[in-house]
Amino acid sequence: MKFLSFFLAIFSMLFFLSPAAAGEALIAPTAPSAAQELMPEDQTDFGAGLLSMLHKALPDAYIQLRQALKTGLAVFCCVFLVSILLSVGCSSTAAEIAGAACIAGLMLRDSRVLIGLAMDTIIEISEYSKLFLPVLTAAASARGAMTSSAALYLGTTVMTAFLTNVLRHVLVPAVYLFLAASVANCALGEEMLKQLRDTIKKLAGWFLKTALTAFLAYMSITGAVTGTADKTALKAAKAAISTVVPVIGKTLADASEALLLSADIAKNTIGIYGIFAFAGIFLAPFFKIGTHYLVLKGTAALCAIIGCKRLTSLTEDFCTAMGILLGMTGVMCALSIIGTVCFMKGVG
Repeated sequence: MKFLSFFLAIFSMLFFLSPAAAGEALIAPTAPSAAQELMPEDQTDFGAGLLSMLHKALPDAYIQLRQALKTGLAVFCCVFLVSILLSVGCSSTAAEIAGAACIAGLMLRDSRVLIGLAMDTIIEISEYSKLFLPVLTAAASARGAMTSSAALYLGTTVMTAFLTNVLRHVLVPAVYLFLAASVANCALGEEMLKQLRDTIKKLAGWFLKTALTAFLAYMSITGAVTGTADKTALKAAKAAISTVVPVIGKTLADASEALLLSADIAKNTIGIYGIFAFAGIFLAPFFKIGTHYLVLKGTAALCAIIGCKRLTSLTEDFCTAMGILLGMTGVMCALSIIGTVCFMKGVG
């Protein structure tokens, strides 16, 4: 244990201390242009800054909502027409295959765009982390937290790199496979395809929850996630996150507890800028994917009233895919923000 602490201290001194120890000002790397458009001008008030970002993002969210509503209406009309065909005695197999093909044609294009958006967001968060974390580590090291900052840096960078690669090369293809299995299951009704679809869904949710839980466990072991906060506000925030965010809502709610418990130390200028930057990268994709998720959720509920079980299930599957995408981007953003707050606590 002593050897590990000594190694981490030397590692931190060699890689992070040079400009800070010399008294030079450390400046956070510039956020991506899309994030800068949302970031508040006054970053001294953390709560007001987040509200300002939400206010700036709302106009684009309304545009995305209108587009999602058009798609949802088209899907509902397709299901309604199939239900009419079934009611007049048309072959159920032919009608359901035609309906599945129609919904797939309507949704696959949007799904491909949203999957690409999620992948780009994950990469952008990862790339900005590579620029931002060394600066934050240098700031912590300059204030004497050499061992802890090195441990946090190693854990955060390793976890970010691992998660980015798994999301890009495993989960994104899994989402495509999930959608293909869902469409095929709707058209053919094969039990094997249904089991494949359900297995992919469970594995995706399990991995996202495990990844974030493992990162929080590492932060807890290093002693970074501690503190006190107002219990009423904490419960309200956890309940909101758990309800709004699909797939990993409960896990993100637990992560928010760690974040809020450390929010009182969020006074470091570099750290605050980084949190706003990560939130700015995540916010626009969150609204775009989130609006499609909510609209498809409502569309599936309306389709269930009509009674076409297979087509309703297919609509729910596309909604589930949007939920997985939200979970993927949410985990990356949560990991980056929580890591930043932990660094700031170490500095404080």
